[in-house]
Amino acid sequence: RKRYIMGLSIIAILVLLSQFIIQFTIHLESADSTVINIAGRQRMLSQRINKSAFGFNDAKDLSEKAHYLDELSNSIALWELSRNGLLYGDKKLGLPGNNSEDVMSLFSQIDYYYQNILRASKDIIVKGDKNEQDITYNLGVIKENEQSFLKIMDNIVFKYNDEAKNKILIIRITEVILMLFTFMVLALEARFIFLPSERSIDEAVKKISENQDNIQKLFEIAPAALFLMSLPDLRVLKMNALAHRYTDDFIKDDGLSSLLKYFEENLENDRDLVRKMVEGEAFGDEEA
Repeated sequence: RKRYIMGLSIIAILVLLSQFIIQFTIHLESADSTVINIAGRQRMLSQRINKSAFGFNDAKDLSEKAHYLDELSNSIALWELSRNGLLYGDKKLGLPGNNSEDVMSLFSQIDYYYQNILRASKDIIVKGDKNEQDITYNLGVIKENEQSFLKIMDNIVFKYNDEAKNKILIIRITEVILMLFTFMVLALEARFIFLPSERSIDEAVKKISENQDNIQKLFEIAPAALFLMSLPDLRVLKMNALAHRYTDDFIKDDGLSSLLKYFEENLENDRDLVRKMVEGEAFGDEEA
């Protein structure tokens, strides 16, 4: 029993560990895909910021200027929120904020261009087109920094993607190793637990069969009537030919349980012997 419990417990642990790895992989893929999507969206937002800023400058009427200014404001807010989430984590956005040294190095490289675009865009939002010289300067800053920002942001997205692939590869290798280890455990259990158990059970069945044969032979060759009975009702389990001959007259269709009644009515000596038999009390050297 201990070996069975140990073997099955190991298999159960391996199955649970495999399920944990699968669930962790699903969670990891979900988190990584969110990070990659938001990092990719940063590129799109930088282009939208550029478009909105120049659209605001080229707009002909107030409603068009208000549209581009609102678009620029929303893009800047989302751009800034997404960057902070990528760097430091954000539960609402589903960003863990666990970046490698390589990714952090790329973020430090892009920070100069990001801050320039951010300051220029916010300056446009605050000042609008009140000063033509200021808006021209800010548009120049945005245009000058956008290409460098896009180039490094591409590298960040590709780095996120490569790291996600490497994580999945490691988990796949771990899962394969775990599967092979599980099969090895099953093989060892078959070799050292199940096969020995099967042999021991087979031997036990053979011994029981031999014992049954020996009991039957003992019953048949005994020179006296023998009964094998169970307690407490003295139900007859087995009897030999002599016992059958003695009991044919009183045991008919009502079964061997009537043997107890027969004993009680026909014992020549004290009925205390019947009591000893029924109660399972040890006795010897007594004859009925």
